[in-house]
Amino acid sequence: FSVFPNPFADNFNRKLDVPQKGQYKISLIDSLGKTLKTNMLLFQQGEQEIFFNTYDLKLAKGYYFIQISNEENFGGKVIFKN
Repeated sequence: FSVFPNPFADNFNRKLDVPQKGQYKISLIDSLGKTLKTNMLLFQQGEQEIFFNTYDLKLAKGYYFIQISNEENFGGKVIFKN
């Protein structure tokens, strides 16, 4: 999957190719491994784009990890907050 813009300010988008219809967990994790925000979303199979707002979290500059998973699939990507 891709995340843009990267680096981001307060919001970013994720574009992913969903291998199968189902519920997915999307988490934002800090560099210490603490989960800051989690969304549960239902996706159809195919390309999906999701808007993610972090303004309410008041994130410091630095590296964060986006994790996407369901019962059978797992993926992650490092992103940078500027």
